[in-house]
Amino acid sequence: MKKILPSIFLLIAAVSCQVNKKKPSIVNDKKTEEATEGGGADFIKGKLDRGIEFYAFGNEPGWGLEMDMDKDFKFSALGQPDFFVPAVSGNRAADADVTNYHAVVEAGELDITLYNQGGCTDNMSGEKFTHKVRLGIRRGNEKELTYYEGCGRFIFDQRIHDIWALESIRGRKVEIREGQGERPYLEFHTGDGRLMGKTTCNSINGGARVMGDRIEFMPLAVTMMGCPNHELEAEFLKELAPGMVKYRIDAGRLHLTRDGKESMVFRKVD
Repeated sequence: MKKILPSIFLLIAAVSCQVNKKKPSIVNDKKTEEATEGGGADFIKGKLDRGIEFYAFGNEPGWGLEMDMDKDFKFSALGQPDFFVPAVSGNRAADADVTNYHAVVEAGELDITLYNQGGCTDNMSGEKFTHKVRLGIRRGNEKELTYYEGCGRFIFDQRIHDIWALESIRGRKVEIREGQGERPYLEFHTGDGRLMGKTTCNSINGGARVMGDRIEFMPLAVTMMGCPNHELEAEFLKELAPGMVKYRIDAGRLHLTRDGKESMVFRKVD
């Protein structure tokens, strides 16, 4: 019995050491703390308040990326100083949902490719993201890019994922009288970037990519029924033309701005 007890204590101590020696996660590193928040409401709001529209991170080594499409892109990595480049426009592939951002500055070079193809799963937490990210960085006099891979997502006001009825267009209140058809509306499906809705009588279907405080409208498919109030329908579809608009949500209203001018206002449908 005396020989057995020391053996048991040794076994318990060995197991305890193995638990305590578990490889530390990057979640404790402040430079990559965006990987730890789980994308909660406070986390998303904090980034939106700072103008961040896309974030990404990776493991082994831990790194993080924040993209403010109006200001700059910031790359952070364990044991390295933060690296900034001015925001640049992305170049989208013609045959795939792949977008590349490439910036060269005096301090070096940053090359970012976002793949929106089948999603991405973080290899440590198991959390699922919309985009796979491949990032290359060259600092100072380095000859070649060093590459990192990870997962990321666009962030935005989650309240937009809803149904919105048109209230005004170009500052003019929209009134639908009897015999003039239905009130136009939009329905955003942010999970897969779909946009559905209706004009005064025709159905619409297309894509809308929500990024930070902006929406990129894609070409729409529209049914071809002859609608009453066709002038309103034409104006509504014109405001939904492919391109980028800014949005904000306030007091149950969705405000869209195109080219610096208010385009349309919608109210949330209960």
